[in-house]
Order: sequence, then C-alpha cells, then structure tokens
Amino acid sequence: MKWFKHFTNARDNHKIEFVSEKLGEAGYARVFKIYEIVAERWEPPELPELKLNGGAMNLGFISKKLGISLEEAEKTLNIFAKAGVIDKDAWKKKVLYIPQLMDYKDNTTSRELRRTKYVLSTDEGRLEKTRLEEEETREDKKAIIKPKDLPNWMYIECRKVLGLKPEPAEWRKSEIEELEEVYGNEKVAEVFTRWLESQKGRELQKPLLEFIKVADALLRGILVIDDPELDELNAKLHEMGGSPFSGKYRTDLSQMRKIYSDSEIEHAYRELINNRDEFQMKFSVRDFCEGGGVAIILARRKEQEEAEKSQAESSAMRKAAREQVERELAEMEAETEPEDDFFKIGV
Repeated sequence: MKWFKHFTNARDNHKIEFVSEKLGEAGYARVFKIYEIVAERWEPPELPELKLNGGAMNLGFISKKLGISLEEAEKTLNIFAKAGVIDKDAWKKKVLYIPQLMDYKDNTTSRELRRTKYVLSTDEGRLEKTRLEEEETREDKKAIIKPKDLPNWMYIECRKVLGLKPEPAEWRKSEIEELEEVYGNEKVAEVFTRWLESQKGRELQKPLLEFIKVADALLRGILVIDDPELDELNAKLHEMGGSPFSGKYRTDLSQMRKIYSDSEIEHAYRELINNRDEFQMKFSVRDFCEGGGVAIILARRKEQEEAEKSQAESSAMRKAAREQVERELAEMEAETEPEDDFFKIGV
C-alpha cells in the first residue's frame, strides 16, 4: 500500500491516548511508524500483517526501524497489543496484525478491495474472500439496516429522528466501530438513541461527528444526557455569548461543574466575553473550554484569597492595637488608684 489516511483527530483516539499515557510522545510516533512498516509491505488481498517469525523479519528489524533497543521494542509492542493498536491474539504468535489499516487504506487499495468482498470471520479473526456475484438482483443488494451495522443504522436514525441529512456514515465508520469495539454494539446504539432524542429541534450540520465528540463521556457516565442543572447553566451562557456549549464543549462544561461552582463559571464566562468583538465572539466557547475559563476562575480565587488574607491581617492588626490600648489604659488606671495603707494612716 502506497499511503494510508491520517485523521486530524487521531491523537484523541482512545488507543493512541492509552499508548501516549504509557510511552509519552514517543509512543504516538511509534504507532504511526508501525502503521507505515506494515502498510508498506501489505499487498491485498493478503491481511495487513507482518510476521516476525525469524530471519531478516524479526524483533531486531522493528527495534532498528523504531530506533530503540530490543527490550524497549518488545515493551512497546506489548503496550500496542494491550491498547488494541495491533491485534492481541496475533501478537501472541509474534504477528503484527493491524485491522485498522482496512479503514485507513489508500484509494488504489480501496478500488482493489471493491472488486472482491471481504468479510471478517468472527471465529478465526481473519479476512475471508468471497466474490461478488454479477447476477445479484437489486433486491438482494438492499441491505437491511440493523444496529449491528452501526454506522449506517446511525445515519438512518438521524434522518428519522432529527429530520435532516447527516454527513455520510462512511466518514465516521472507523470511529464508530472503535466505540462499538470498546463499549459494545447495544450500549452504543442505546446511548446514541437517547442522545438523538435530546438533540431534537437543533440544526446539526454533522450530527454523527457531534455524537462522537461526546460519546466516550456519555458511555462512561461522565456526562449525563438528561442534566437539567447543566442545561440551565448552558442556557445562561448561551444567552450571554450567543453560542451554546455543545458536543465536546458540553462535556468540558460538565467536567468544570465538578470542580467549580455555577456562579464561578458564569462570572468567568462573562469576564472572558467582555469587550470581545464580533469575530472574537465566534471562538468564545472554544477559548473558555480550552483553558480560558479555568484561568479566569483561578485568578479570581487567588485575588479573593489575597483579599481575605489582607483582610485577616488588617483585622489581626486592629485587634492587636485595641489590646495594646486596653493594656495601656489598665496600667494608667492602676497607677492613679489610692493605696489602702495611705487611707489607714490618715484615719
């Protein structure tokens, strides 16, 4: 294969995030080096895999290509297997099998594979080839959309529930299938259905993308679809700035509410949009969620802490001054009081 697709949000893929957490930025680079190594040698209709079974093609070859030691190369590939970057079962046999390359294939490879239909066998975990029959009738070609065909099913549901035409399901296929792999078909379908109901009345240009932005948070329970308090805060912020916190930014807003009060968030957003021109206002939600809001809240908290500290110091100084005056007055009164012995002598 000559080249493969590299999505602009690849860094947000849960597999990539896992690798980056374990290996840092080097892990991110190694993922795409492995993609390159396997893709360069992939010749359909064979599988996108590389067998490290001795000879010139072994672990030493990988370590050299990655520019790391044998030990580090093995550690890296073990992490890749755990993350799902490479197939875990295949790696046990020292085979670098990357199913995702089927979704990232170049145009030439796509055309080649369209001539032949490939089906992923659930028992063997392998690609089996079946020729498309030219005499297929039009009725036979009409696929019945079921939840198991998740991308196309989601596309149809968008048309039915929202009454609008979403972006092509093929654009989101790999991301949806990753969600399905992690959380299961039924759960993704269930959460998507509930999310769609909550979006009725909104003009979403790319509803599948909007769902994908918040899908992990919804599926993990970090973000709740029906959250009246969050919706109320969102409505207030929308009224202030003219733009709602939707998709990923609604998730960010939900996370902020776990740390900061609604009042703090409102004051921070009002401060951020203050004196912004029309062009700058377009990016207010993004800027607020990508650090601007937290920076303002923390700055306000620091100011309040310093003000409280200054007030406490002033109160302490005033108290100390009062106590000093009271001591001095007490001493003066003690000096002016007549002694009992003097009166006794006078008598």
